[in-house]
Amino acid sequence: MPHLYCYGYTGRMDLGQKIREARKAAGLSQTKLAQMADLSQCAVSEIETRSEEHTSELQSLAYLVCR
Repeated sequence: MPHLYCYGYTGRMDLGQKIREARKAAGLSQTKLAQMADLSQCAVSEIETRSEEHTSELQSLAYLVCR
């Protein structure tokens, strides 16, 4: 699994925001990332805005956008 530093995650910044930035940098829509992660688009949106409540999903999304 790629390390979260691949998109500048330092551990102190909001991880949901970093997921959003990485998703956009990878050219992925929330819908496409949701399909790749077997989540709903609403779940991806929620994770990007309220990441502290979705730690298990964050690892999956970080892996998908950082590879």
